[in-house]
Amino acid sequence: MGYPDLTTALQSVCESTRVTIDNPYLGSQNRRRCPRLAVDIPVKVGAGRAQHDGLLTDLGIGGLFAQVEFTPSVGVKLAVLVEFESSTVRLPVIVRWVDARGFGAQFDLLGPRESQVVAALISEARPKPGS
Repeated sequence: MGYPDLTTALQSVCESTRVTIDNPYLGSQNRRRCPRLAVDIPVKVGAGRAQHDGLLTDLGIGGLFAQVEFTPSVGVKLAVLVEFESSTVRLPVIVRWVDARGFGAQFDLLGPRESQVVAALISEARPKPGS
């Protein structure tokens, strides 16, 4: 099975499962198509030329939540840098919401390598309580 098939399979599962987001900024809107999984992954978040340390605390096929010590603007495009198999992989994201802990983001266009990394990280993750 190639990576596009894996991505298609994951998206198919996610599209058949709708979950309610418990987010004070979105209320109880039922917008997330794929549940997020709990992770604990150190990352660097690129904002322009600056890089900030961060921690991914949840991850799904459509996006992530990163704890960071800066507050990006909603709608801004960032790069989340993840160490995977002895190399750094750049995951492009668009910030969708922020709070005092960090930001929630949707993946921007992912290539085959980035899709492979997200799928591998998801396969190692555990479901979040309440998902």
